[in-house]
Amino acid sequence: MGFATNIATRLGRQCALAMALVSLGGAAGCGGDRDRAAGGADETPEITQVEAMGEPPAPPLPENATLEQALAHRDPLQRVQRVAQILEHATPDQLDTITAAIESAPLAWGDLEYALFAGWWARFDPASAMAYCDEELRLRHPRVIAEVLREWGRKNPQEAVASEWLGATSDTTGLNPDYVDPLVVGWFESGQPGLETWMEALDPATKSGALPAYMRMRILRDGRRPALEWSLDAPYSPDVQRLLVATGLNIVARQEPALAIEFLDRAAKKGIDVRTFIARIGRGWANTQPREAMEWVVSQDVEFEGERWRAVGDIARIWLNRNEQEATDWLATKSEPWADLVRKQAIMHHLNRNRYRVDWLDMMKRASQFVNPEQRQLQYLANVQRWKAIDPEAASKWIAENKALLGDKIEFVDQLPTAEFHAIQAILKETAAAEKS
Repeated sequence: MGFATNIATRLGRQCALAMALVSLGGAAGCGGDRDRAAGGADETPEITQVEAMGEPPAPPLPENATLEQALAHRDPLQRVQRVAQILEHATPDQLDTITAAIESAPLAWGDLEYALFAGWWARFDPASAMAYCDEELRLRHPRVIAEVLREWGRKNPQEAVASEWLGATSDTTGLNPDYVDPLVVGWFESGQPGLETWMEALDPATKSGALPAYMRMRILRDGRRPALEWSLDAPYSPDVQRLLVATGLNIVARQEPALAIEFLDRAAKKGIDVRTFIARIGRGWANTQPREAMEWVVSQDVEFEGERWRAVGDIARIWLNRNEQEATDWLATKSEPWADLVRKQAIMHHLNRNRYRVDWLDMMKRASQFVNPEQRQLQYLANVQRWKAIDPEAASKWIAENKALLGDKIEFVDQLPTAEFHAIQAILKETAAAEKS
């Protein structure tokens, strides 16, 4: 694959991330803007966050802008695009000049432009690029390091393995997992031999990070069904094969859950240890169809209930973030005791999402839906403790009228955990300041 094709591919990936970051920044306080944008043509024109703050939008970056001009531009998408264009045509003898421009750039730790620069350098001298990133604080970031190691894996994976850079961190055993993943990806993309043999010899902790990266790449290259077929017959030890299949099922379940379930059954018949596979499929499936994933997981027979409930919690988190109202309506139809776990999670999600500015009587109604009497009382207590920190008078009135609902838990209504009390007080101060401004 040529240089231009490689950097164009990387540019697309980096720009997509930049777009996501910009979108997240705009979403922080602009819900009204999105609502207006969804209206008819006669609606008030949308006002961007920058314009609302009094700053005009960034001017277009000239097509022939220098690297210094591009790095100083305010618009991140225009900046990344121009930096990639310049690097696409740069040669190794320009390294000093380009490095000087990078070092003087007014950018933050780990910005996308640093990753483009480090990846470009790694194409002709990955060891030096890695050493530079390790010394330069603003480039010592997982995103930047990953670009170097991916390129190193493409260029000379054995050299990367023999270097000191894959060593364990202070809080890990085996090799550094942040470094192994991109190396595996680059090595796979290079087509050079030895990757499978190297992974097979890794320690268990490192192997658990390397094999999923390898399986992802096989799915991208070969397609979902062929990759799963290969994993069932992979000529590796049982623990390696199991991890390959598990990773494949999680990934495939995101787009084709029926295929993942088919191969779950086939893996079980083949004698592969599938004890955690239901949970893995459920987590992957939840990214596109959380309701269906939840109902499937709770309907399956599993050997380890703890694994099921961790999966239920993960699915609920995804579902609540995607469509809280749908998840809440679904919960209201469930009378099984296990649903109390999700009800508790849903209430906490609602409080956090709305910064504790909620209808507290509705929170009490939700607590009344708990099936387990003990859990119901505990949720009443948790709700009223938080309510009391927000509106003591209204909460105290509710307590006086509903003592029976609290039972012997009533003695704890003033014992909200200190950390949460301080968090609520901080939110109240923010709200008061916003109302004054």
